[in-house]
Amino acid sequence: MFHLLAVWCFVFYLVMCSVPTL
Repeated sequence: MFHLLAVWCFVFYLVMCSVPTL
């Protein structure tokens, strides 16, 4: 499950960095 969490965290980080509007 750790892998899934890491992936989610990475995706969230990418989204935040790509969309700093939020």
